[in-house]
Amino acid sequence: MAKFQELYDFIDHATHSRKYPTNTGHGLKAALKLFEPELKDDERNSLQKFKENFDSIYQEVFRKNKNFSAGSLATYKYRVIKLLGDYERYGVDPTKMANWNPKVVSRGVRGSVATNKTVTQDVEPIRGLVPVPSADAQRMEYPLSAGSIVITLPKEVTAADMKKIKTLLDLVEVKD
Repeated sequence: MAKFQELYDFIDHATHSRKYPTNTGHGLKAALKLFEPELKDDERNSLQKFKENFDSIYQEVFRKNKNFSAGSLATYKYRVIKLLGDYERYGVDPTKMANWNPKVVSRGVRGSVATNKTVTQDVEPIRGLVPVPSADAQRMEYPLSAGSIVITLPKEVTAADMKKIKTLLDLVEVKD
């Protein structure tokens, strides 16, 4: 039975094998450290129990950490969710870990012409929630009160994919 401590070990192993950048590993550990004081013994001794009670645990973290903004706490929540997913996919099987090729994100220099040009090309103005078909994706833009949101989805989206998207959207801080 997997224990909460194994998440720390997984982060160390993933960082050491360059699956996570060092800063990502530090961020994931910080998220775990925020959740850990709220765990009961059964949650600490069983990742399954931790996952089952995750929403309740997060509510306690949120209630007890008034010094953090709601957005920061949502970021920590997202990090733990991502870590749990990575652990389930790669952490228990050394072969899967060895074959794990994480997406490498490279960022350009802020304000450079190339960066701005790319952003402009990626975000074309579209009115309403209108899909823009392409060979392998559908893209939608929807106007909001303070700007707009652009969503790019694969042509085929599974129920599991939609659940992940909903989880991500639940992390967004809402202002009334």
